[in-house]
Amino acid sequence: MKACGAGALATGLLLLAAASGRAEARLPEPSPYAVLPSRAAASPAVDAPPVCRTAPGDATFEAIRSATAPEGGEPPDPRSALDELARSGEARVRACAHLELARLELLRGHLPEARVQASRAERAFADLADAEPPRALREAARFYRAEALHRDGRSAEAAPLYAGLAEARGVRIRAAARLRRAELAGDLEEFARGLARGTEFGAEPARWGARAAELALEAGDLEAARRWLSRLDEDALDADTRALVGVRRADVLFALGADEEARAVLRGIAARHAGRPVGELARVRLVHTGLAPTGDREVRRRLTRIASGGHRSLATYARGVLAGRLRAAGEVDAALELLVKLATDARAAEFVPDLAAETDAALQAATAAGTGCVDVTRRLAGRRSLLLRHGGVPDPFLRLGDCLLELGFAGPALDVYRGVTRRFGVEVVPRVSLRTARASFEAGRIAAARAPAEANLSRALSGREVPELGAWTLLLARIELHEERPAEALELLEPALVAGSVDAAREPEAVRVFALAALRVGAGSEARATLRSVLSEAPAGEAPARARLRHEALLHAADLHRAAGDRSRARSLYGRAAALLDAGPLRARALYWNGELAAEPDDAREAWRASAAEPEGGPWARLAADELEAIGLREAIGVGRRELRGGGDRP
Repeated sequence: MKACGAGALATGLLLLAAASGRAEARLPEPSPYAVLPSRAAASPAVDAPPVCRTAPGDATFEAIRSATAPEGGEPPDPRSALDELARSGEARVRACAHLELARLELLRGHLPEARVQASRAERAFADLADAEPPRALREAARFYRAEALHRDGRSAEAAPLYAGLAEARGVRIRAAARLRRAELAGDLEEFARGLARGTEFGAEPARWGARAAELALEAGDLEAARRWLSRLDEDALDADTRALVGVRRADVLFALGADEEARAVLRGIAARHAGRPVGELARVRLVHTGLAPTGDREVRRRLTRIASGGHRSLATYARGVLAGRLRAAGEVDAALELLVKLATDARAAEFVPDLAAETDAALQAATAAGTGCVDVTRRLAGRRSLLLRHGGVPDPFLRLGDCLLELGFAGPALDVYRGVTRRFGVEVVPRVSLRTARASFEAGRIAAARAPAEANLSRALSGREVPELGAWTLLLARIELHEERPAEALELLEPALVAGSVDAAREPEAVRVFALAALRVGAGSEARATLRSVLSEAPAGEAPARARLRHEALLHAADLHRAAGDRSRARSLYGRAAALLDAGPLRARALYWNGELAAEPDDAREAWRASAAEPEGGPWARLAADELEAIGLREAIGVGRRELRGGGDRP
């Protein structure tokens, strides 16, 4: 059973600035009782009055006493004697034997067995003819059944049983049921009153301090929690449990702003229990709360060791704390490695309550502005499925998909977009639909890209607002061009370019597609005029990927002017493109045509030499080299001819 209940999360997030004077003062989570499972803060057993054994001389009492404590001493296992009575005794003895078995199993912590025996006792007492004693005994059996359910984590089933027993005939049963009812309702005041009478049925207040403190925390009463923990009878606890309660006391002190006192408690536990799980927990708590210097190498080394240790829940908690510290220190890759490990742990969120927020923070850091697509892809591509489990915002994953698409990995990009849609549902569809369609086109799934593009343009034609209409128009134009319908592509793009409905980020790509379509249909002056109206210098802050598209668009625009016979304008655009394009075949092509269209031989040679020298210039570099070789041959032939002509005077 979880020690803190559902209200602990709300308590953990409770800001107590007024009490502590700090900007952030909250109860650290997870509860130490969750990290190192313990019944320290669970409900102690309540031993309701054993009504079958309260009347010496009574036949039932004597039968059970002789079976469980014979003259020769204690039997090795009283259950066997009680089992025999439950099978062979007279009706009342059988019923009481079941009740005693329920009590015995409950005290031993065998909760399912206790529930079964209590149910049998309840049915057996219901069958007895005499009314009054069986009723009290039936109430006792029902109480034990409720206890077994409650202590087994099935409090919702136990609650109505306790509520019915709150008006029981027996005073002790009634008091015990009311105590449990107050506990389940989180009624701290009523619970405290019940404990004051608890000695009547085994609920000693000094032994219930940890449980009462948890109820106080669920109610948001830190001072009451501190008082209850101070009243706890620690002598009744073993050393590890006492230390675990000490960690909780430090939590309360920290939330109240008593940092020095909390630090002293945790350091003491860490020192006294060095190498033991509770001592390691105290060390992690010191780092988690900021009560230990997080930049200290030794502190980090110990935290790393605990995060790699064999105690699963403690290691999980330590990984969450370490991931946060690494991310805050700028070590994003190391933080992501830990978060991926946590993502494979189905119970990670129990021990790292802020796992989703920490995952989001690390993802945001991994995809921050200025981070190149290669780095984004390296960090996230192989981890996306695992990190999606805990990521709470789609933006980092959308950035990953965009980067994959930009780097030419359309299939993986499509997988990312689909994963984002599955994870975040309909709310993210407007942000993902265009991306998915573009990735589908790049992956060769033309029909999957065409359908949403045509649907959006149809909506626009019917007068409905369509977000990113220019981008949808561009996508459909690309599809038309791909399917050898350049006229349709021109028809779509020209009005969009003239009207400026294509956003600045996508305009270079639109120009490139427009120029290619115009070349294929042999478009004339009108298309060239459209290109001149939209081609401009690089806008401030232009992203490198968009700049490359714009520079490539210049190259295609030059092709269009060359095809139309406008050599001067074409050469000017080739020159601009060559100056802006990155090294490679496209720049080699621009340089080649710049030389081909040169009016002066020297200008042609200079451009071809640059093209031939282009690294990885491809066929255009080879063609430029051929031109230079041809010039050399022509010059050599010319020299030879002059020499031959001069040689005519030889004797």
